[in-house]
Amino acid sequence: MKKLILIVCLLSISLVSNAQIDYGLKAGLNYNSNDNLNISGGFAGLNENFSSDAKIGFTLGGYANFDLSKFYIQPELLFTQTTSSYDQNPDFTMSYLELPALLGFKLINELSVYAGPSLLYLIDSEFSSAFDFDFENKTSFTFNFGARFQLSKFAIDLRYLTGLSDNLATYLSEVPVDGFGYTLNT
Repeated sequence: MKKLILIVCLLSISLVSNAQIDYGLKAGLNYNSNDNLNISGGFAGLNENFSSDAKIGFTLGGYANFDLSKFYIQPELLFTQTTSSYDQNPDFTMSYLELPALLGFKLINELSVYAGPSLLYLIDSEFSSAFDFDFENKTSFTFNFGARFQLSKFAIDLRYLTGLSDNLATYLSEVPVDGFGYTLNT
C-alpha cells in the first residue's frame, strides 16, 4: 500500500511539474435551497414542515489551474454564503469555506467540462437572533460538475453541487417539558 501511494504521489508531481500553471480570483452568484424546515413540539403537539425557497447568495475566492494539455486540475479555495427562505419564518443563511478539487477536460480550446469533490467547512449560520442551530458536523462533502467557457483572461463557469453527506441542524428548547424545536437538513 505504501508503494502504491508513493507511485501515485510521484506520478502526480511529474504531471503537475510539466503543467502550465494559471491562477486567479473567482467571484460569482449562487442559487441555493436547503431541505424542509421542521418545527415540532410545544404543548399543542405542533409538527409542521416548511419547504425552502432558493435565494441568491455569493462566492468569492481563488483558484490554481494546472493545464495538462487536454486535461486540467483545478483546486480552489472559496468563501460561500447561501440563503434559503421559509414561509412566515426568518431566512436561513450559511457561510462556509469550500475547497473543491476539480478535474477538467477540454472539449475545444474555449469550452471544457469538469467534475470533482468538495470539502465544506461551516463558519457561521443565522436563522433568528433568538437562538442558534446546533450542527451535527462543521464539515460536509459535495460533488461538483459543470462547464467552463474561457474568454481570454475571463471565464464563465456554470456549476451544480450536490451533497454527499447529510448535516442536520437542530435547535431544541431548553425547557424540557415544552420540547419545542427546529430541525433542518443543510
